[in-house]
Amino acid sequence: MRLLIYALHLVVLLPDVAPLSPPKLLATRPVTLVFDDFATPEECASLLTDPDRYVAVNADKSTDPHHAMLRILAERLGQITGVPPHSHETFRRHINGRTPPGATDQLHVDTNNGKLATFATGICYLTAVPPNAGGTTNLPLADASDDNMMLAAARELCEANVHHVAIEHDACHTLSASTECGGGIQVQPKLGRLLLFYGRDDSGKVDPRSWHRADPIYGDDAVKGIAVFLKEVPGEHFSSAESFNRAVSQYVQHGHAIAREMED
Repeated sequence: MRLLIYALHLVVLLPDVAPLSPPKLLATRPVTLVFDDFATPEECASLLTDPDRYVAVNADKSTDPHHAMLRILAERLGQITGVPPHSHETFRRHINGRTPPGATDQLHVDTNNGKLATFATGICYLTAVPPNAGGTTNLPLADASDDNMMLAAARELCEANVHHVAIEHDACHTLSASTECGGGIQVQPKLGRLLLFYGRDDSGKVDPRSWHRADPIYGDDAVKGIAVFLKEVPGEHFSSAESFNRAVSQYVQHGHAIAREMED
């Protein structure tokens, strides 16, 4: 019954597209969800008209020709997360941007590059990548046990405000090895699929289990296109560290509520 209520909730929220199926719950720490029909093939195709390009545009207004479609997807994600897109957010579009054939992304959390208000990440896959061609989004510490050695390194980095393994820190070397251990979850790019995970926990702190990377793409014919939406706490919702943490807790609890619906 709860699953039916959630599905009906999405139908009401998203009248401009075909109803979304209930998401799949991949992990609870951090809450990680996949929506397999988030974007239509036509919507994805419209964002692939100029390949080999990286685009970062302001959420409110932009002269970029892809802004309108990115805004539509961002509003759809906002309806799921309960936080509409706002002026502090930036839309990103990558066509083989971060992981061209043979290259490897590095582990990071999405508070990286000064995006400290980020509480969740939505990745919409604009193309399908065959499983034998790589390109997965890898969260090696998802649902890791509390005594996991790699998790201890991730905690140390978060406490030191280190958000990317490219920074010189002893724990970065330990954490980098986590992607070779086969743990966590790997999400394969599928046309129209949305991956949503929460990068902060319900205390407001960066979740050490949310470190992630894009795995390499293999083969000249594989094309990976993504639209990335970093969900940020609106500036008007906090004026101190305490009020920021309260706002984050509210948003993350919303994610946990979706997760509980999936588990019941």
